[in-house]
Amino acid sequence: MRGTFVWRNGEFVEKRTGEPLSTKVDRICRPYVMRDIPEYASPIDGKPITSRSHRREDLARNDCV
Repeated sequence: MRGTFVWRNGEFVEKRTGEPLSTKVDRICRPYVMRDIPEYASPIDGKPITSRSHRREDLARNDCV
C-alpha cells in the first residue's frame, strides 16, 4: 500500500483521510523514510537547491510545473 501516512495519537494514519494504516498479520509494517537530496545548483538560475522543498519552489518559481 502506498500513500502518505503520519503518526497521530500513537498510530500511523493516512494523511488526508485520517484512516488507520491497515496491516497484514504476516508482514512487518514500517514507514519508508526518504532522505533529502544532496545540494546542487539550479540549472535554471544557478541558485542553490538544498532540499526537496527548495526544488519544488525552484520549479514553481521558474514555471517548470
